[in-house]
Amino acid sequence: MRQHIWSVAEIDDLLSLRKQHKSWKQIARSLNNKYGMDTNANAVRMKYRDVRDKYPAFEEHKEAYMLRNRGRLRRNNNKKTREVNLITKHMDQHDELITRIKLACRRMSRSKVEVSRQKNLKGEKFTLEPLLSDLHIGKAARDFSREVLQRRLQQYTDRLLRFCELHQIERIVPGLMGDLIENQTMHGIHSVRACEFSTSMQIQYAIEDIWAFFILPLAKTGIKMDCKCVTGNHDRDISSREYHYPGKHNFTFIIYNSLKFMAEAVGFTHVTFDIPDVAYCTTEIYGRKVLFEHFDVLKSCSPDVAERLIQKRSAQLETLIDYIRGGHFHTHHTMFAGRVVFNGGLASGEGYADTKGYKSVPGQSVSIYSSKEGYITTYFVRCD
Repeated sequence: MRQHIWSVAEIDDLLSLRKQHKSWKQIARSLNNKYGMDTNANAVRMKYRDVRDKYPAFEEHKEAYMLRNRGRLRRNNNKKTREVNLITKHMDQHDELITRIKLACRRMSRSKVEVSRQKNLKGEKFTLEPLLSDLHIGKAARDFSREVLQRRLQQYTDRLLRFCELHQIERIVPGLMGDLIENQTMHGIHSVRACEFSTSMQIQYAIEDIWAFFILPLAKTGIKMDCKCVTGNHDRDISSREYHYPGKHNFTFIIYNSLKFMAEAVGFTHVTFDIPDVAYCTTEIYGRKVLFEHFDVLKSCSPDVAERLIQKRSAQLETLIDYIRGGHFHTHHTMFAGRVVFNGGLASGEGYADTKGYKSVPGQSVSIYSSKEGYITTYFVRCD
């Protein structure tokens, strides 16, 4: 088919009709009727794009186009400026927080902490696995505050210390599984309403309270502690979920490493921290593989959903996962004789759990593994 060669008159009419905001179909119909052309809307649109910057008839439209582009560029520049300012402010807050952490570590390195001597254990030995998740420090609620959280943490840890007295505990494996803070920036205005104080303060208080009311009392027993530390969905610093190394990019990276620095500063050689870059980590307890994850990847806390996650992680890690622990749903569930444990939360039942219809009783889960019999017993420690 022979290509039509456009005349100057046809091009002028094309530009003129387009200035009148005619549709491509209307322009094609008008040109066909006037010049006997056989063209269509697509051909007219392509010709217009080819000639609009080359003819004087388009100068007025071109100027408006350039003004519109200039306005769009100005808006983009303003948006980028705001983003840079937010990033700078965010980094300044991180720098300030890191400075505070370093000062705290220096102060603590000069203080002496009394550690009990580990007893010589005989016969059946046990490993204690206390879970800690969904603290939501900074959450604004009628029945929750930082003071309430501290009281509940103290109650939980007192019960753990009682377990250490009653059983021959040779190892403690704390599972710190995220959602330690409420996060003021997670869901825009909704998160601002749900927070009592800023995210930076939440991070600072999380470090202080977890150290003072959980890590320090357990470490002072002298029992070997292997802390397994994974992140949660509330611990991120962006609105959407972090998929690229969330353990390294979320706020829990600061919290967990700060706790690690503080343990090193006071000389706790029997306390270790496993802080993975990914959203999960594993350990072995008496030859059985245990996986810790926040469980925000799950749609519900049903047995079949949990079992599918075990199968998926087993295939991914090329090893058999015997037990799996997580949080997220703010409600305690134990399934398959302790194979699956959904941890509770220490925050208020208002908000997420209440809206979802979960029975959110403040408390945390703890399991005791036996070295001799191979059994596991899981308890729910309710906190007032």
